[in-house]
Amino acid sequence: MKRFAKLVAICLSAMLLALVLIGCQDDSDGRLSSNEPAPSTASQPYTPEEVFRKLTGAGKMRLTVVYTETGDDGEAGISESAVVEKDGQLVKVTLQDNDEQNVYYYDLDAKLGYQTVGGEWESVSVAETVPDWVSCLQQAFTIQGMNERLEWLFSSNTYEPYDAKTGKCVMKSTEMTDYFGASWTDMTAYLMQSGDTYYLYMSTTDEYGTFSYKMSMEYTDISVTLPN
Repeated sequence: MKRFAKLVAICLSAMLLALVLIGCQDDSDGRLSSNEPAPSTASQPYTPEEVFRKLTGAGKMRLTVVYTETGDDGEAGISESAVVEKDGQLVKVTLQDNDEQNVYYYDLDAKLGYQTVGGEWESVSVAETVPDWVSCLQQAFTIQGMNERLEWLFSSNTYEPYDAKTGKCVMKSTEMTDYFGASWTDMTAYLMQSGDTYYLYMSTTDEYGTFSYKMSMEYTDISVTLPN
């Protein structure tokens, strides 16, 4: 069986980063949890394309991606996550690998990126490597190679029509089979809106264990302050 390939590194610039993405602990509000989203509490009709336009055009938002693989013995294996927070033209990216957390900041107006080197914050031009908001988003989409599947991921052709009862656009069974492969069972995949948050959730199980991928797009009042 062909397993999903684990992301090994993301290159932002020669000075900024090349590192392995993350295993992340659940937090109290479930935002950093791979658990399936709660049933929708508020939803309006939408299309996958509209979700993507809202994501790329956001002024303030938090994007969270959590990917996990759990073996058939219940032991956690691969676990990766990313949190990208946007406050106008200021962006904070939090990446974590097991117990190691890495935080990066971007000033998109000034085309500057910030990271710690030897315990001190340093800045470097990112005019070519991270020039805009979409390029910041790529750091989260790179998990499981979703940056190469955006057109598919946010296309109405990939999903059944919006269901007003659930707030979901459920992925077509043929698309799930094409993506996950025939050896997977109990496949679940959908886009969902709940209030000001959109979710992309995918989960499936085979004889080796369970895979889950959850993306939350939360439109809320985010504040980002650049490091000194």
